[in-house]
Amino acid sequence: MTMQQISEELNFPSQSFFGKFFKRSAGLSPFEYRKS
Repeated sequence: MTMQQISEELNFPSQSFFGKFFKRSAGLSPFEYRKS
């Protein structure tokens, strides 16, 4: 699943908002999380 699909599925207003929320919650960006 792409980050765009995930953000839409979770009803975030934008992909960037989801990315900021994810980083604040997980301590990593979605890209960094996926690489780990």
